[in-house]
Amino acid sequence: TCNSHLRIAQVSTEYGNYKQAETSLRSAEKILKKTGNQIALLEYFVRRSEQFLAENKNGLAIQYGKRARALAKKTGIAMREITALRALGKALSKLNTKEAIKHLEDSARKAKLQKRKLEYAESLHEVAMLRILFGEYRSARQYLGRAQAICEGEKAIVLLRRIRRTQKSLQK
Repeated sequence: TCNSHLRIAQVSTEYGNYKQAETSLRSAEKILKKTGNQIALLEYFVRRSEQFLAENKNGLAIQYGKRARALAKKTGIAMREITALRALGKALSKLNTKEAIKHLEDSARKAKLQKRKLEYAESLHEVAMLRILFGEYRSARQYLGRAQAICEGEKAIVLLRRIRRTQKSLQK
C-alpha cells in the first residue's frame, strides 16, 4: 500500500538508506497518481522533504515542505498541518532560522491545542534542536524536558531515545 511505502521511506531516511527511501517514495508516487489520495499525498510531500533535508538538498526540502503546508491548508486536516509545519520548519532550519523557528513553534502550539501529545513532543524536540543551534542551551533543555515527560507518559520509546541522545549531546 501507499502508506507502507511512505513508512518504509521514513525509516530508511532515518537510518541513512536514501536509495531505499527513494525506491519506496517512487512506489508511493505511482500509487498516488492512480488514487489521488490527498492525505497520502500530503504525507508523501512530508517524506520527500525529510529525505531531501537528510541529503542536504535544502532547496528541494523547502519546496516539498511548502507543498505539504499548502495541501494541509487546502484540505483542512488539522493534524496533517502540524506535520507539514514541522517538515517546513526543519527544511528551513539550515537557510532561514527565524522562519524555521516560527514554523516549528507554530507546529508545537497547534499540536498542544489539539491534544496531539506525540506530535507535540516531536515538535518540542525539533524546536530544541534549533535552540541548540542558536546556542540557547537552557531553552533547549526546557523543551527537551517537556518532550521527555510526554514521551515517558505515552511510552513513546523511539522518540524518547532521540530526545535522550539530544540531551546527552548537551552534557558534553
